[in-house]
Amino acid sequence: MAVNSEIDSQPISFQKHRIRTLDLARGLAILFMIMQHVVLMYGNLEVQLHLIGLIMVGLGTLPAAPVFLFLMGICFRYSERNDSELFHYGVRRGIALFLLGFILNFGRFTLPILIGLGEISVDVFSSDKGIHLNSLSSLFVIDILQCAGLSLILMAFLVKYVKGERNMLLCIGGLLIFFPISWNVVLDINLNYLILNIIWGMDTKIFFPLFPWVIYSLLGMILGQRLRSGCDIDGLIFYSRNLSIVLFLITILVTFRNVLKDLLIIDFLINILNALLMSYNSDSLSLTFTMLTISFILFWLWICHMVITKTPHNHVYYLLFYWSRNVTVMYVIQWILIGWGMLIFGNQIQDLLMVLILTISILILSHLITYLFLKLKGSKNPKMVQNS
Repeated sequence: MAVNSEIDSQPISFQKHRIRTLDLARGLAILFMIMQHVVLMYGNLEVQLHLIGLIMVGLGTLPAAPVFLFLMGICFRYSERNDSELFHYGVRRGIALFLLGFILNFGRFTLPILIGLGEISVDVFSSDKGIHLNSLSSLFVIDILQCAGLSLILMAFLVKYVKGERNMLLCIGGLLIFFPISWNVVLDINLNYLILNIIWGMDTKIFFPLFPWVIYSLLGMILGQRLRSGCDIDGLIFYSRNLSIVLFLITILVTFRNVLKDLLIIDFLINILNALLMSYNSDSLSLTFTMLTISFILFWLWICHMVITKTPHNHVYYLLFYWSRNVTVMYVIQWILIGWGMLIFGNQIQDLLMVLILTISILILSHLITYLFLKLKGSKNPKMVQNS
């Protein structure tokens, strides 16, 4: 299984001249993602409602998946390939990632279910509003690999047929308006249910529908084009930070108009995380949370840039950089470990101490297996360089 084809698409110039800010953001996203997966798949309800559990789940939301997709858009466009080459590359890689997502479903969920689990539950902060997967339904979970694959295909067509940053922004703006409106429209159209799921997220098993998640990759393409054109990374990051503040101020009052009524910090966090983790069935929530997520991504990149430029290199950075370079391998391996680990440790029955132990164990094992896998394949990772 060709899992060494990275989700970040690894364009030629990015291999030659990696930007440490982006590698730090993606490396942290991998760390947070694994923390969240362990809590949700192993932790009992008490763990999920514990402040530590909420923090671990929260870090795996905005700083993880949206950042992955945004960076994928940057890296796709920040390339020495011409538009024709990018088109063929994006379509080919997109199809491969899309199919890999279903292969991963079989390996991480279906096989453990058939062997002994019987069913997998993903109950988030509640015992009566969970997602339950059997051997058949587990095959059709739409996760970030499928979303990344479809996003790459769409990006490839936009590179070929949409020229200029202004036209690209018009397309993104059109999609931001289109996807919440289309939610109600597609309900009356007799289309294949799986297609509706993949594109619009009509089912709770669809964690990453194409809309609205593709928006983050498309926005990343604009930043990638600026880098490709020779823009200074420092100026670009500071401009993004200022833009994020403006977007935040515009959306914060609308997004949190009800959440802010809660006085207890636990209720506050649960309301936010529920909105981020669940599929958005409300037009207004879809649009406002998408805008809030865009604001966060841009501000998070500035934070990562400040950290990486103001602090000396250390072993933690190099570990995160390594995970960033091998993100798809790490992603597949950690899910296989978590899925098969439920045969030993059960599904959502562990206490907080055991969840912390499992988190550290899966991080270490994922790293070691990734290293061994790439070494056996003779992979040579590029060296890290200073930000341009």
